[in-house]
Amino acid sequence: MKNNEYLITYFPSTPKTERIGILTWPYLAQLIGKAFDIETIYSVNVLNSFKTHSKETVQEYLNFLTQNGVDLKETYFDCQHLEEIQKTITRMFDEGLIKKEKQTIYKCDCGKVEGIITELNLQNQNAKLYSIKDGKPVCNFCNTQCKPHEEEVLVLPVSTEKIQEISIVPTCFKQYFCDLYKRFDKQCFVISKSRETGVKVCLGGKDFNIDVDFTWMLFPSLLPNKNKIIIAGNRHTFKMMKAHYVNSVLQKKPITFLATSYNVKNPDFDEASAFYEIDDNNYKKLFLLYHQRWNNHSQPRVWDKSIYKFLKGISEDKRKQLYDTILHANFNLDASMEENLNTLVKNINLAKNNRETNKKTEEE
Repeated sequence: MKNNEYLITYFPSTPKTERIGILTWPYLAQLIGKAFDIETIYSVNVLNSFKTHSKETVQEYLNFLTQNGVDLKETYFDCQHLEEIQKTITRMFDEGLIKKEKQTIYKCDCGKVEGIITELNLQNQNAKLYSIKDGKPVCNFCNTQCKPHEEEVLVLPVSTEKIQEISIVPTCFKQYFCDLYKRFDKQCFVISKSRETGVKVCLGGKDFNIDVDFTWMLFPSLLPNKNKIIIAGNRHTFKMMKAHYVNSVLQKKPITFLATSYNVKNPDFDEASAFYEIDDNNYKKLFLLYHQRWNNHSQPRVWDKSIYKFLKGISEDKRKQLYDTILHANFNLDASMEENLNTLVKNINLAKNNRETNKKTEEE
């Protein structure tokens, strides 16, 4: 593992400031970048089919990151790479990696839900736009059942013969990746929409609106051609698999994914107030790092008041020491990045699980 051959980033993050959890990916990217002394890129998602993010909204988000201890040395805005995205799609079409095909597309009346049934059913568990009722997708906005339409669309055929080695932490997700590849082998991903998406490409004399989700699939291949660590939520495993596949067919250097867990509301604990109560960036970083459920990703973690009490109850120097212990762990530079990320995760878990010991040590 050579440091100059790696970079760390995360799937472009929507510029929001209302939830503290939005800081988890930047905090982890910063930690990993410093721990391994590698290039760190902070990614922002401005392209969006349904909502335009103003310059003010984006700047407010960047201010939010810096005010909470994120050092934004290098940023990536997906909207600034639109021409590169279009050229890459055109090249993939010319090389036969992307094709035009007639497909049965399921769409609701308002147009927010659109896709092939296999993908809609697969993504239903984490879908915000629709629900599955009586085996059929129903839009959560217009409440209409999605109906089948025959359309010419752009597709990315899938072949497991082309994939790179799968590298992901926690390693339990490898099997899920393999299962997804088995499910979609010899099938295809639909990468265009009938509605306006803000990303348009002319192929074979016809204009196609590119699914903004496909820009996520292209994202790793648009970065500098280094070995990449990409952080994403465990609910984005399907998108990770798609990005992994595109990276493979474009023959870019490989990706190691780091899947983060989600936190849900605790009715007895105001996590935002607790997070902002102490003006100490190490406190804030440890607060979110300790809330990661690395050992069990099957269920989201409830915001934990005991973590707040522990971090509040120790000194600022002790919090810095705990963060530095994670940062300066004994990594093996001869090992793979996956092994070293597993070591990092174990160190975070160890620090979290040793809270009582750490508190007693400081009191003594």
